[in-house]
Amino acid sequence: MRPADVRTVVANSGSVNMLLPDNDSERFDQIFDLVDMMLADGVVDDHEMEFCVDMACKLGFRKAIVGVLVRKISLGVKDGLPREQIKEETQSFLNYNEQNSGGGRD
Repeated sequence: MRPADVRTVVANSGSVNMLLPDNDSERFDQIFDLVDMMLADGVVDDHEMEFCVDMACKLGFRKAIVGVLVRKISLGVKDGLPREQIKEETQSFLNYNEQNSGGGRD
């Protein structure tokens, strides 16, 4: 996709219907791919970050932790960490936060 195409998708994100993944692994893969695409041009603007955070919420991640989740994925990608390592570290973070929040989604 060209940058203009991505901007159009981001600008119209509210009108997009999504089929939600039915497990944590698929949800992670979806948000990982989105964050990876956000970083592709080397420039992350506020709209792109807000879009990723909004999509993470729509995927079912708890509102209280989505900003940290997106940042953790973003930093891992920027640092060149393998996808599976980022996934494992992120899963540990999510499990810890779920245990300490009483298990419910905000």
